[in-house]
Amino acid sequence: MKKHLLALSIVALAFTVTTTKAQIINAASDDFETWSPDVLVSSANDPNGGSGTPGWQCFNILNSPFAGSSPISVTEENTIVHSGSHSCKITSVVLTTGPSGSYNYVKAFVPHDTCGIVVGGTIVTSPTPAFKLGLPFTNHITSLSFWYQYMPATGAGKPDTGFCSVVLTHKHHVLGAGKYSINNAASWTQGTVNIVWDSLTGTPDSALIFFSSSSFYKPVPGSILYVDGATVTGFNELHNVSANVNVYPNPSSTEISFAITSSDIANRADIYDITGQKVSSYEVKNNFASVSTANYAPGLYLYQIYDKSGSVMKIGKFSVSR
Repeated sequence: MKKHLLALSIVALAFTVTTTKAQIINAASDDFETWSPDVLVSSANDPNGGSGTPGWQCFNILNSPFAGSSPISVTEENTIVHSGSHSCKITSVVLTTGPSGSYNYVKAFVPHDTCGIVVGGTIVTSPTPAFKLGLPFTNHITSLSFWYQYMPATGAGKPDTGFCSVVLTHKHHVLGAGKYSINNAASWTQGTVNIVWDSLTGTPDSALIFFSSSSFYKPVPGSILYVDGATVTGFNELHNVSANVNVYPNPSSTEISFAITSSDIANRADIYDITGQKVSSYEVKNNFASVSTANYAPGLYLYQIYDKSGSVMKIGKFSVSR
């Protein structure tokens, strides 16, 4: 899971889209209508089609005495529902610790013993029990949308924060990623993870989709996240990005310039940080823009150059170093 968080630092976006809505796995699975007994805890249901099938996986398996007897964190909900007959209720619980505690099984990719997680993947029981992260997925997408209600618990005077993240890979190489922060919502609210792409070539073979009822930084036990109706929006036509942009100096210290060579007239430059959040927009005049980076934190940044019609002319990366 550390890899999927680091993947959010490799992002850029440029395309013309023809959109279609589609389910991720199938209508029943995405709408959390299909639930099966946990492979080790028969009293708990998981939001998938059973062992060996791709779907939503969770940490209910850690309720088993063989895995540390942690509390159940994911349950089937049939009262608080957005669509269909069921939704998924994710609760932040405290995993057991110590030499034989559940946390030992997940601490390599979960930074705290408090968590509530649903992630796309497959659990297999033979020949050796294993959890394979990621869902088979071969489409470029612009976004993943879902409906949620969120009741964050409060710790140290501050409410918890949930999130949904998406990472698209090909042979473990990251092509695109995005993240959506989830805050208090007493009624059904739509969240959208916008995907930003590091590469406009190559087809993904896997999607890692991750719902969490708590922040990975300061999780609070008792936070509750309801999720329902996850869908993706796809595109099937890539924009022909043909402009040449000279970016200098790169790395930058206090200022960076964009000199654009193109038959089209550039109008705007947008800058994004490593999580895909827009930092700022700058006007481009005579195909040239100079941007102050004096207040930018050191690290990797992404830029997108737009023409007057709003079409993307060029994408790229630069870094700030001091």
